[in-house]
Amino acid sequence: MNGEAALFERDGALPDSLRGLRTGMDWNGRPGVATVVQLMPSHCLQTVLHESFHTYQHMRRSSSRFQVSTDTRIEPPIDDPEAGALLMLEGRFLVDALMARDSAARLTAAQRAAVARDRRCARVHDIECRRERDAELLEGSAEYAAAALASRGDHGDRLRAVRDSARAHLLAVGDLRLLDRPYFYWTGAAWIALAAAVGDSGWSDEIERGGIGAAVARVLGPRIRDSATVARSRAFAAALDSVRAIAIALTNRERERLASASKAFWSQEGIAVRFRWSPVNGLSSYGRQSPHGDQEFGLRWHAPGNELTARGLMLRSCCPQTLVIIVPRDDLDIVVSGRHVPLDASGRKESGPLTVRGKGIDAQAGAGEVVVWADSIAIQLGVRPGR
Repeated sequence: MNGEAALFERDGALPDSLRGLRTGMDWNGRPGVATVVQLMPSHCLQTVLHESFHTYQHMRRSSSRFQVSTDTRIEPPIDDPEAGALLMLEGRFLVDALMARDSAARLTAAQRAAVARDRRCARVHDIECRRERDAELLEGSAEYAAAALASRGDHGDRLRAVRDSARAHLLAVGDLRLLDRPYFYWTGAAWIALAAAVGDSGWSDEIERGGIGAAVARVLGPRIRDSATVARSRAFAAALDSVRAIAIALTNRERERLASASKAFWSQEGIAVRFRWSPVNGLSSYGRQSPHGDQEFGLRWHAPGNELTARGLMLRSCCPQTLVIIVPRDDLDIVVSGRHVPLDASGRKESGPLTVRGKGIDAQAGAGEVVVWADSIAIQLGVRPGR
């Protein structure tokens, strides 16, 4: 694009080496990101525009104009159905605002969305709320820019473009897992579209400086002080009751799914092998899951002979990046610096180039550390930035 990032298009299935959407790489000796876009007419252009806008954000962040954390890990609200209900309610009211036929109806719906938003933020931890706000600004602005550029029209055309995508993402919540990070792309994009539709100039600078909160303030204007009255209204209470029932059902279903998956995982015969690594430039990953729950996960980084492939049942978590897989002891072979590591020597620690082979796992790294415990194996992959 401009020496900061590279963008590729590919027709057909992706090779394993490029299966992750974002593949770390160096561009003219400088770190960048290569985004692999499958050529599907309904998604290709918007994806290209979205990722290109991140390059613009990177330049703004480098010049201290666009300050937002990229640490935007967000998990579905499995522990708090009310938080999930309020998030869904904000999404529904945002769609109502985008679809409103007049400014009065739009303002009423936006007020209700803002009340749901504030209530939810009051329920969750400050760190979680900040991550959600950062995701809305970072990704929501990219979604808005992509929709606006693709529409090639005025504010009305842009509003309609965001409205159509927001309806698809914010209303069709049939699984609690859909209330994760991408959901905030569209709450953010919706607020930006509503702020842009106010009509005055300067809205983009306000949002860049003040985040999505600035968009909310711009949309509501003086009516931002009416939140207590809105929260006590029958219409708001009825809407919350409706989505609360849905959120409780989705939460119960997800808890049952997680309990079943956990039971299936830990009932396997073998020893737990836990891999950990840190995300660095030059690292790419991909993951997919079959309808039956079987998973495949791959990790690659640019130095030759550094990769991990796992298949079957596994647990994955973030920060630190972790993967756990259970491997039959008789089928597990770990070699560090050319020496086989005995699996019955609890407390043993080995460092150096390593390979791990076994049912469902195949890994090798130019550097790493293996620690043997009585009931598990801990492996720290010494991932190095790509060169």
